[in-house]
Amino acid sequence: MVKTIIILTFLINGELTQTPFPFEGTVEECSQEGDRLREEYAEYRGPGPEQGWYLKNGLGKFIGFICD
Repeated sequence: MVKTIIILTFLINGELTQTPFPFEGTVEECSQEGDRLREEYAEYRGPGPEQGWYLKNGLGKFIGFICD
């Protein structure tokens, strides 16, 4: 049973952050919720060498999430 989703972001100041979100569910449900959070907080930019998921607030890049 998953208890937390941890969002990983790389900020423009070079800092790697880990932001926890409480979550109760299975690994599959966590994966779906992680995808939802990515789309809520970031937008995809590409194609090209700078492609990726960038935070909507302009502070950095969405790297991924961990189901813990």
